[in-house]
Amino acid sequence: MGKYPTWKGGSCTECSVPVLTSPTLVAPIDDSHKISRWVCRQQPRLVPGKHRQAIGELLDELYEIHAIAFSTTRDVMRNGIPNQAAALLENPSLSEGHRRALEIKTMFHDSQYSRALEPDNMAQVENQTRDLMQHLALLLEEHRGNSEAWIFGNQPTILDAHAAVLVARMMDLERLDLIPDRVRVYANSVKETAEWEQLTQGQPTFSNASLGPATNR
Repeated sequence: MGKYPTWKGGSCTECSVPVLTSPTLVAPIDDSHKISRWVCRQQPRLVPGKHRQAIGELLDELYEIHAIAFSTTRDVMRNGIPNQAAALLENPSLSEGHRRALEIKTMFHDSQYSRALEPDNMAQVENQTRDLMQHLALLLEEHRGNSEAWIFGNQPTILDAHAAVLVARMMDLERLDLIPDRVRVYANSVKETAEWEQLTQGQPTFSNASLGPATNR
């Protein structure tokens, strides 16, 4: 995956912009949705053919949500969203590509994040999220058995990788009003899997300095 982002001591030191690099890529991929598509091309089992349409539709819906509007801590709600990308631009050792990505992120922050916590935007995002959660609940009702952790059965898909994390984040931030019971049960089942424990080591989905780096736990 190259040096974007660089992980040191269990924390991401340059993760304001997700960037995927590989010797097989013509250029780095700096868009989360495009990165997901690339991963799926390398691992086709993440998008089973018979569920391809449903997975694609929900992922498209998920990426339309500006989730920063509700997935922030109370401190951020009070003080505003910090422009971490701007701070990282002070690093003189940044590569040209990473610097450009951070510059774009800074411009996006100034044009979008400054309004993200306004009441009208918050209401829009919450409505989008409720719709997404209802659509996810319908998928779970149709496909997930009571003894299965994942949406479509015994094997996780790229949709699980996105949906479970989003729902877990909302649960961590006590936004239970946006989560149907069926979706909450699903997320709790995923959080009990060995895969989740290996990735998170019991930490919440948002940064909590008091817990220390995951690798130290």
